[in-house]
Amino acid sequence: MTEKEAMLEQIKELMVNFETDKLISTVKEALEKGIPGKEILSGGLIEGLQYVGEKFEKREFFLPELMMSADVMNQVMVILKPEIAANDSADSEGRVVLGTVQGDIHDIGKAIVGALFEASGFEVTDIGVDVPPETFAREAKAVNANLVAISCLLSTGISKLTETIHHLKTENVDALTIIGGAVVNEQVAESVGADLFATDAWQAIGVIKNGLKKQ
Repeated sequence: MTEKEAMLEQIKELMVNFETDKLISTVKEALEKGIPGKEILSGGLIEGLQYVGEKFEKREFFLPELMMSADVMNQVMVILKPEIAANDSADSEGRVVLGTVQGDIHDIGKAIVGALFEASGFEVTDIGVDVPPETFAREAKAVNANLVAISCLLSTGISKLTETIHHLKTENVDALTIIGGAVVNEQVAESVGADLFATDAWQAIGVIKNGLKKQ
C-alpha cells in the first residue's frame, strides 16, 4: 500500500468513526502532501459515507449516526471546496440546487450526491433537508440553476415531490429536475413529473450530464 493509499484509507476510517477533529487535520495533511482534493473526496470521504449508509441499511447504524456523518462531511467540505475549485480549470458543468423534500430529514444520500457533484465540476447550492417547495423555487431562481435535485427516502414524501415539481413549473423555474432516493424509480419520476431520476449518486452524474446536453 502506497503512502497515498494509506492516507485515504485512514481518512475513510476517521469518517466512519466520526472523529471530526482528527479527520480535518488528516485531510489538511493530505492536501499538504499533494493529494488532490477530488481524490481525498472520492477515495476517502465518500467511501466512508457509503460504509455508514450500508450500516444504516443493515440496521447497525441509526438516524443519529446518519446525521453525524453528514455533519462531519459538511465540516470537511469547507476545507476541500476551495482546493477543488482552485485546481479545476474546466468550466462549470452547471449550477445545481440540491435538497431533501419537505417532511424528510435524511441527509446522508444528499451529502454524497452533493460531494460528487462538486467533484465533477458542478456548482452546488445545498439547501438542506425538509425543504418546502417555495424554497426550492426561490433558491433555483436566485442562482439561475440549470438543475434542481430533490432527494426523497420516504414513501410519504412522494406527494411532496409532486407538489415541489409542480411549484417549480408554476414559478417558471427554467431548470431540469432530477429526483433520487430509496423510493424513487422510473414510475415515480413519471408520476411526479420529474425530468430525470437516478438510483444512486454515481448514476446521477451521468444522467445529469446527458440531460443538460439535450437541454
